Amino acid sequence: MPWLLLPISQRIQDFSANRSTTLIQQSTTPPLGPASPLILGTVPYQVGAPLLEGLDAHPGVELRQQVPTQLIRSLRAGELEGALVSSIEAFRRPGLLALNHLGIACDGEVASVRLFCRKAPQDVKSLALDDSSATSVALTRVLLKKRYGARIMEESRIPPTLQPDSIDADAVLMIGDFGVAAQSNRPFILDLGEEWARWKNLPFVFALWLFRCPEPRVREASEILMDCRMKAKQRATSDGTGGRICHDLDPRFLAGLEEFHNEAASLGLCEASIQPVWVGPPR
Repeated sequence: MPWLLLPISQRIQDFSANRSTTLIQQSTTPPLGPASPLILGTVPYQVGAPLLEGLDAHPGVELRQQVPTQLIRSLRAGELEGALVSSIEAFRRPGLLALNHLGIACDGEVASVRLFCRKAPQDVKSLALDDSSATSVALTRVLLKKRYGARIMEESRIPPTLQPDSIDADAVLMIGDFGVAAQSNRPFILDLGEEWARWKNLPFVFALWLFRCPEPRVREASEILMDCRMKAKQRATSDGTGGRICHDLDPRFLAGLEEFHNEAASLGLCEASIQPVWVGPPR
């Protein structure tokens, strides 16, 4: 059974045991050539499943599965040609190419990225972060500091947990399957997609397909990924959030992404001057 279709409890157990599972491992990256497969990376969360239907079985793809922050390291190191990674990476490294039509986004509640607070957001001073997603970490900082005016005095990194109340911090960030399933009695539980929408009246893009390879390879990948997306629609592939995630991007989503770029850059979380080269859908 494909990993993303396993029950959420089993996926969480597997994820905890090995935070950077590789679906297909090789000791070295093979030299690229006319017949070489595309080396792509994806996230180990069900929210990405409607972008990945059949991708692991595609003969033209070598697929590796890692948490978003590890995907970024692998993409920067040249171990991947492309990856479904945290959107903020598009504004941190020059020269990347990005698909402008596929991603992991929300237009309001997201369910899989939540901040569990024991104090009102404006009073939060200590923050514990599941830093698996660079975008979610940056969004947390943007919302707390710029929407609520919080003054964060202490930050710590924590592994994913289903029990955020056990963490001694004013606010605890959980993402992905853990964000969906975590249980808490804290008085303030913020859905970060919903918080962004209330503040900006715009959608939010958490992840994009980013590439470090020639544009013809990106266009080849785009065709394969669009085919996967069509298969997922036909099969009604679940994202684990009850359909809250949006996977088809339009200009309004890109406007929300650019607004996030501006806010994050104002806090020094990315570079204001960096933009990816956008690649549209296959014609």
